[in-house]
Amino acid sequence: MNKQIISLIGGLVAAGVLVLAFVAGVVPQLTAANSTNAQAAQVDATNQAYRAQITQLQRAKENIGQTQASVAQLHTQISADPLNWQVFRQIAVAADAAKATVESIDADDPVAFVQQAAPVPAGSPTPAPTPTPTPAPSPSANTDAGAAASGTASTAPATASADGRLQVPFTISVTVPDAKAAIAFLDGLRKGPRLIGVVTATAASQSADGIRLDVNALAFAEPTKEGAAK
Repeated sequence: MNKQIISLIGGLVAAGVLVLAFVAGVVPQLTAANSTNAQAAQVDATNQAYRAQITQLQRAKENIGQTQASVAQLHTQISADPLNWQVFRQIAVAADAAKATVESIDADDPVAFVQQAAPVPAGSPTPAPTPTPTPAPSPSANTDAGAAASGTASTAPATASADGRLQVPFTISVTVPDAKAAIAFLDGLRKGPRLIGVVTATAASQSADGIRLDVNALAFAEPTKEGAAK
């Protein structure tokens, strides 16, 4: 072989060695560097989220007095007894203000209070705590707008939680003229005098009469308040 061929082969071999060295040595380092940069960006994003939360908590701490006053005001809306008739009346008042037609109101038996960790799907039963024995079954209270106003509903025996708090699940179906009226009805439920927590609100169907709105809500009671008052 002449010198040119030998030089060409030597150049190709040298180029191959350089490519192998790049693949074996440089590429893994670049991959590791990119992974490190991605992790650093993720950590920075997490830190920014934490800083935002800390800022919100600091602002909340500055307004702690106002928050405590608001909680105290809401606490006054919790009755010592379930008193479902008060809730029915409040539903009727909210319906009248929103020009809604009450189709049905179902009140389940009072159960021990359970903190809602996540929204409950419409139609799902309200979860009860595991250690609390199930109360004896009794008929649900069904009423229309007239019964709501007159307050003829009965209250079933309740099993309280360890701290005495109760919740009464309500299923409410109303027909509202439009979405604005639906919002007005939900706002009316929250105005008191009883504290009512709206768990879910679903627009079930729409017809010439308006929109059917199905609402799962909770009313609350704290029998221990009666003992404390005595």
